[in-house]
Amino acid sequence: MNVNIDGGTKLATTGSLADGRSRGMRRALGGLLLASLLATGVVGVAGGHPAGHAPRDTYSQIDLKHLHAIFEHLITVVSPEQQAAMRAIGGAVHEDLQALNQQASAAHRRKVGLLLQGRIDRAALERARADEIEAAERLAERIDAVLLDLAEVMTPDQRARLRDHVKEQEG
Repeated sequence: MNVNIDGGTKLATTGSLADGRSRGMRRALGGLLLASLLATGVVGVAGGHPAGHAPRDTYSQIDLKHLHAIFEHLITVVSPEQQAAMRAIGGAVHEDLQALNQQASAAHRRKVGLLLQGRIDRAALERARADEIEAAERLAERIDAVLLDLAEVMTPDQRARLRDHVKEQEG
């Protein structure tokens, strides 16, 4: 089953255990990704915005592309049963995340359009800014829910190993 949560990248069938990398390396990579994901706590507006432009840099550290990459690595460090559960989560949220991402991107484009007008309407710009933030927050809340669901699929021992790995990396 292929599930897309980033507008076209295959989500579910890549990253098999037969890819040649050592199991420990896969676990370390997946652990690092999940730990950084869980440690950020702040997620929000997805891709579609150039680097250095709001709303992504303003509201978010994790976008749909990053979420996809994390997912791809996580499924390589868990059991087949956990992989199936994670794939089900990805499939269930795909359309919702895409819709929220499109809303956030559209709100951003509206705000930018107002900024590029010959005459600036401050009241309209303030409404557009509020709409952009609201859209980003809805997307961030949904991404947080997905991350929580993925973390709950992992065992306490798996999460503890991730936590230990993050501590080692932080020095």
